[in-house]
Amino acid sequence: MENNTKPRKTVSATQVEALFYFLKSRNIKHYDVQCELADHIANAIEQIWEQNPDISFADALAIEEEKFGGKFGFMKIMLKRQAALRKRYRKMFRGYFFSFFKLPQLIGVAAFGYAVFRLLLWWPKAYILLFVVSLFIMILRVRSLSRRYATSPHGHHWLMEEMIYARDGFGYMVFFINLAWQMWRDEYPPILLLFESILYTLLMLYVYVKLIIIPNRAEAYLKEVYPEYGK
Repeated sequence: MENNTKPRKTVSATQVEALFYFLKSRNIKHYDVQCELADHIANAIEQIWEQNPDISFADALAIEEEKFGGKFGFMKIMLKRQAALRKRYRKMFRGYFFSFFKLPQLIGVAAFGYAVFRLLLWWPKAYILLFVVSLFIMILRVRSLSRRYATSPHGHHWLMEEMIYARDGFGYMVFFINLAWQMWRDEYPPILLLFESILYTLLMLYVYVKLIIIPNRAEAYLKEVYPEYGK
C-alpha cells in the first residue's frame, strides 16, 4: 500500500536568516533576544504548516507577528527579557559588593576609610581633590569600557554584555553633587569628615565593583549566561 504522507515542512536555513533580518527590522538588536524569538517563531511557523502546508513563509510570519501584537509586541518581549537580565545583573553586583563586608576584605575597606578620614582631619579640602581625581579616572575607565563594547570581537551585541559595559550616570551624579556641596563649605566638623570618609569609601567600592571587577570577569560570566558566547 502506497504511503501518501507528505514529509513535515520545516523552516530552512535561508528562512531562519530571514527571521533574524525581520527581527532586526523590528528594532530587536540584541543577539540573545533575536535567537530566542527566532527559535520561537520558527517552531510556530512549522506548526502552522502542519495544519496548512500551502501557506507561504511570509504569510505564516505575518500571522505570528499578529499573534505577538505586531511591532510593539516584540518590544514588550525584549523589555521583559531585559528586566529579567537586569535582575540577574543586580544580583551579581550585590554579591561582589557585599563580599567586601566579610573578612578579610572588610579589613582592607576599613583601612581605606580610616586613611581617608585621617587625611581629611589633616586637610579637609583634600576631599575636593579626591573627588576630582576619582571622577577623572572614572570617566577614563567608562570611556575605555565603551570602546571595548563598541569593538566587541564576538560579532554580536548581547543584552547582558551591554549592561556590563554600559555608561553609569548614577556615579557621575553622586560625584558632582558632592563636589558642588563641598566646594562652598567653610567649616568641616569632625563628624562631617567622618560621614564624608564613609561615603567616599562606599562610592569607591561601588565604582571598583562596577567598573573593574565585573568588566574584568565579564567574558566568563557571559559564557555562563550564553553558552554560545564567543563561538
